[in-house]
Amino acid sequence: TFMVVALILGNLALRAQVTSVTKQINDVKKVVNELQGQETQLNVEYENRISYQNLESAATSLGMKKMDKSQVVYIRVNDFNVAKTGDGELIDANN
Repeated sequence: TFMVVALILGNLALRAQVTSVTKQINDVKKVVNELQGQETQLNVEYENRISYQNLESAATSLGMKKMDKSQVVYIRVNDFNVAKTGDGELIDANN
């Protein structure tokens, strides 16, 4: 009978430890989920701050505007009206 009581008490102690460890695991999972939510929120905020529309809006509020054809100035650099770009492409006045 002493062995049976000892086994029952050992089993109860083991179950108590399992319950305690399970609670710790669940607590850690909860913290991980909260941190993942914060990460998602921060990523969305980051993307919003660097989005093209926000950049364009900020530029507009500073008085900037998109360049139009009237702002382009062509210069003549040779008699052939041909220019060579940095990557070797030839551009003539007809382009």
